[in-house]
Amino acid sequence: KLGLRMLRRFPVLSFVSVIGMAVAIAIGAGYFGFFNAAMNPVLPFEGGDRIVSIRNTNPVGWDGQFAFDLLAWQELKSVRDVGAYRDGSYNLITKDGRTEVAPVAAITTVGLKLPGVQAILGRTLLPEDEKPGAPAVIVIGEDEWRRRFQGASDVLGQPVRLGDRVHTIVGVMPSDFRFPVRHQYWIPLSFDATA
Repeated sequence: KLGLRMLRRFPVLSFVSVIGMAVAIAIGAGYFGFFNAAMNPVLPFEGGDRIVSIRNTNPVGWDGQFAFDLLAWQELKSVRDVGAYRDGSYNLITKDGRTEVAPVAAITTVGLKLPGVQAILGRTLLPEDEKPGAPAVIVIGEDEWRRRFQGASDVLGQPVRLGDRVHTIVGVMPSDFRFPVRHQYWIPLSFDATA
C-alpha cells in the first residue's frame, strides 16, 4: 500500500523510474543478444542453426579414444549426422614443382555434405574415401583451382603432393565455399578405431 501511495504522490518520479528500468532491461537484453550472436553464430546455410560443434583440443590419441567417441556419437538416435574435421598445414606441391604451405581440412564425408554445396567440377568426398587403404584424394576450392591450376578443365585426376603423400584431385568447390574455417583444400578424414 505504501508503494502505491508513493507512486500516486510522485507521478513524475514514478514515470522516470519505470522508463529508467525499461531502458536498463533493453540495454541488458541487447548486450546479451549481441554477445550470444558473436559467441554462437549461426552457420550461413540451410539448417545452420541446428548444427552443434564439439571441440577436442587434445591432439594425442586421435586414432584412439577420439575415434571410439566419434563412433559412439554416430550411433546416437538423437542426432542425424555426426562428422569431424581436423586442421592441418601441409606442403602442397603441384606437378609443375611449385610448393607452398596450404591449410587443409581433413574432414569426414558427413562434415563436407552439411552445407549442401555441390562441386562445380567433379565430386566431393565419398564414404569410400575415408576407409583405410583407400586411394588418396583431394577436393580443392575454385580460387585455388584458378590460381594454382589456371582454371584448367583437365584438373580432375591431376596429382598433387600433400606432405609426403600424393593425392588425386577429384573435385572443385565454388569460390564462396570456405568450410569449416576458410579452408580451400579438403581430404578425407580416416582413422582406425581399432588402433
